[in-house]
Amino acid sequence: MTEPGTGESADVESRVGGSGAGVLWRLVRTSHVVRRQFTAVFDAHGITGPQFGVLSAVADGDDLSSADLARALGVRPQTMTGMVDALTDAAYLSRTATGRGRRAVITLTDRGSELLARARADLGSFDSATTTGLRPEDTAVLGELLDRLERAMEHGSGDP
Repeated sequence: MTEPGTGESADVESRVGGSGAGVLWRLVRTSHVVRRQFTAVFDAHGITGPQFGVLSAVADGDDLSSADLARALGVRPQTMTGMVDALTDAAYLSRTATGRGRRAVITLTDRGSELLARARADLGSFDSATTTGLRPEDTAVLGELLDRLERAMEHGSGDP
């Protein structure tokens, strides 16, 4: 069986959408390849991409609630509650009530900090010129273009 992204499978994948496929379709195809590889990195640490996002947001934020995290990561509050519960059960996060009737503040445990440090190190190695095939200057330009594309798609404005 051929691995995804290699051999005959890669040839078929490259033809999906035809030779005139637009840039957004090519971005979708590329995102699938990247997601598979990111998933392998996260799997090695026993977490998912969204869980990594939660751990990172908690590590980088101040006194975040579950609702704050849901807004920051663009998910429904109910979905975030499930993710926070799972990460709390695994002892990567802790919740501290700030008082009666007040929100619970979510913080990273030592175990969560250690996991996040290891995952970030692996992602740093993964997100390199060796993996991407891009020179540092290409990476900077691509990053700027992706940021611009995201803003335009979010706000419905395609003006450059």
